[in-house]
Amino acid sequence: MRINLKVVAFILGILLWIYVNLVLSPPVRRTFTGKVEIRNQQPLTRVSLEEEVIEFTLDGGRRDFIRAGPNPARPWVNLLNIRSGRFQVPVVIDTPAGMSLVSVRPRQVVVKIEQLQEKEFDVSTEVLGQTAEGFIAEPPAVKPGRVKVEATPQVIDRIAGCKVSVLLQDVKNSISESSKVTVFATDGEIREPIKVTPERVTVDILVKEGYPTRTVPIASPTFINKPPEGLRLEGFAIDPPTVTISGPARALKQIEDVSALPIDLSTLVASSEVVALLKPPMESIRILGSPTASVRVALGITPVTRPFPGLPLQLRNSPNQHCVVTPSSYTLLLKGLVEDLDRLRPADLKLVLDVREMKPGSYTVPLTCPPTLPESLAALELLPAEVHVQISEAAPTETPASASHPSP
Repeated sequence: MRINLKVVAFILGILLWIYVNLVLSPPVRRTFTGKVEIRNQQPLTRVSLEEEVIEFTLDGGRRDFIRAGPNPARPWVNLLNIRSGRFQVPVVIDTPAGMSLVSVRPRQVVVKIEQLQEKEFDVSTEVLGQTAEGFIAEPPAVKPGRVKVEATPQVIDRIAGCKVSVLLQDVKNSISESSKVTVFATDGEIREPIKVTPERVTVDILVKEGYPTRTVPIASPTFINKPPEGLRLEGFAIDPPTVTISGPARALKQIEDVSALPIDLSTLVASSEVVALLKPPMESIRILGSPTASVRVALGITPVTRPFPGLPLQLRNSPNQHCVVTPSSYTLLLKGLVEDLDRLRPADLKLVLDVREMKPGSYTVPLTCPPTLPESLAALELLPAEVHVQISEAAPTETPASASHPSP
């Protein structure tokens, strides 16, 4: 019985509340706070309010407030046709039906408007870490590859680019993730507000089994032995100048170049193109593509020095002279091209001592270069520089062994 009375009392209370608040709807006054809404903002502008929250008072029936809910009205400012600068703008409140505005505090707010500039930038990728051993990562694919940045002209001028960072530490599977775009400047971090559209981009990286690659230069070749007589090494050129190698990442970091097996210059007779075999610097490193490189070896012609020892001295004397020449031969040191030296004949090196006008006695005679020596050759040294000649009268019946018959 008591429960029934409580239920009846509860229902009567609800009906009474409905009658008082919704049927009679007595007038009430209420004060609200609200965040100022910005309307009609111009494109490429940034708006900031010195006071973002205001207080306003409304009069109305209780029924009207119940229907309007906890936020019956929202304050706003109209920025139509207002450009950059600092302005005082009146606060507008759209009063709901059945209500009236009593007061607004403050009635105006200070608005600061900055003119912005928009510019597009490519998004680069910063890959941090390395894949697990035995796995390689393809170059990252970024979608979209460009973003729009809105900022003041001063900030836009400082921007060096946009990037996203991806961590690949010991991963074995392909990754696809949404990364936030970071704007960086030439002079450090940008602290001013910046709007990036879109704020995040998708980065896809394909990870597969294999080893990373690296392109390094081919080291200058090592030459062994000397080139043939009359030739000298003037230069060389390597084609291609680089080679691509593959192997564990830690080993690749230690390699600066790849060497070729030595080239024997003694086997070349002129400028030639030699195929050099490339040698991997480590057992774990593999050369991709051809294991050889073409080395163009340039040989130039150079003069050589060649001695001609034991050349006989030819004596020209009269029949009544007995002559002894000490020493009886000489050595001539010549300089010239190999082909000119090889063409020399004995007649070109002929050296004649004419003693027919000399009286009996002992003489020291200086030697001079053979007059028949070709102009393309240069005499560097003649040894000995002088010879000793002993002349005596020959007996009437004696025919000197060392004498030669006078030339007619």
